Amino acid sequence: MEGLCDRIEKMLQKNGVFADVWEVFPAIRVEIHRGDWKHEHARAKWLIQEAGGTLISSSVTDDDGSDCYSAIYDFVFFDA
Repeated sequence: MEGLCDRIEKMLQKNGVFADVWEVFPAIRVEIHRGDWKHEHARAKWLIQEAGGTLISSSVTDDDGSDCYSAIYDFVFFDA
């Protein structure tokens, strides 16, 4: 799973999304701090789903009503 976390983190960075990525068995957790809803959050979810991840939970951790907020996403990979 650690290799998968590294691959996901590098893929996100390559596409301009900077996030913390770690394993919370059986999921991969992705945390985006103060990211724009479209450029970071939506892009990260789309990229990870394109890589075979299925979003199983999400939680907003900081929101001030602007376009930027913080959130945690959990994804599972069935064929990783």
